[in-house]
Amino acid sequence: METINVILDSEYKHYRLTKFSKITEKHDSIIMTRKIKYLFPSYNIKYKKIEDIDNIKNWIFPLELAFLEGITNIKDFMSLLPNVVLKQFLDKKGTLLFIIRDNILDTDIQLIQESIPKDSYMLKHVLFLSTHKDQGNFKHWTTFPHHVDSFSVDNRSITINSNSSCEFVGNYDKRYFCCFLQNYADGPERKYLLSFLEKYKLLDKGFVSAKNYAKDFYNPKRKGGYFFSSYSSVFNDLDIGSTLNNSFLNIIPEGSFTHRTSQYVTEKVLRSFIYKKPFILINRQYDLKYIQSMGYKTFSPIINESYDRIYDHASRLVAIQKEIKRLLDKPFSEFKKDMEQLEDICNYNYDTYLNNKNKLEKYLYDRITKNY
Repeated sequence: METINVILDSEYKHYRLTKFSKITEKHDSIIMTRKIKYLFPSYNIKYKKIEDIDNIKNWIFPLELAFLEGITNIKDFMSLLPNVVLKQFLDKKGTLLFIIRDNILDTDIQLIQESIPKDSYMLKHVLFLSTHKDQGNFKHWTTFPHHVDSFSVDNRSITINSNSSCEFVGNYDKRYFCCFLQNYADGPERKYLLSFLEKYKLLDKGFVSAKNYAKDFYNPKRKGGYFFSSYSSVFNDLDIGSTLNNSFLNIIPEGSFTHRTSQYVTEKVLRSFIYKKPFILINRQYDLKYIQSMGYKTFSPIINESYDRIYDHASRLVAIQKEIKRLLDKPFSEFKKDMEQLEDICNYNYDTYLNNKNKLEKYLYDRITKNY
């Protein structure tokens, strides 16, 4: 089995929060080792100390980044490296792997790409894993173990243990849908969705998570048009894997609902591929079209996906809610048959996801081990 040498940086802990300035947050290296192992399941991983980098021929240095607004030049990324890593890399040794946690504007990606010298060592050995489809040095990858088989609350996303406070759904009958709305307050469209599910008595047809049972739902006399009080009909948190397995449809509240300047695919969608579930996306315009451009299939005509083409945000949200209600108002047996008709598409998406994962693993290994 081929070996990959991974440089561990005990000082910087492989995680930076950046916003025009260098801010360092300690982040246990065990988190990064789990992510690297998930990226390279077919290879033998050897973790090396940064102090030994001079004696290692082929290595990869991973660095996870967030808050990259306004950082548009490869030099800005180089400035975040430990000096010893930067020195070795400028001597044409090793590979840098920047794991981007957040969406980046398409225009910023283009500027970053253009700032990398053509026909250079850097062009072959600087790699970005991001929520965007493959383009240049950017490779689409956003799914790690804690995104797909654990809890939705960040501070419980690394391990599952008996002391974790989370409702499992194995003792419930299978339901129409699930919706991980843990962070329901992150955008008004999420509050509208939660309020909509309550208004039309759809909550008990699904498994819906909402932090603190949505008891903190802000309601200044219905200002904004949303309201919620059905605290006993939602879950404080849900185990992702068992919930998806016990549901027929995944209703996905994607981020940046009103965003227009770039599109991306996050772990929320990839979960559905991994667990072979059809989904309805609370999405930006043309997100479904974007997903299709990555080689996946969506679920028309069983699910009416015309909402994907609607420009106006409010009108798009109304159309999505109407389609949710149309599907969930069906008798359970009829709804189940509809979802079963989508099994071939779900299997296709699962195979496509695995194929993409395998191709990325081989691509990264090639970049690490070959001194172009």
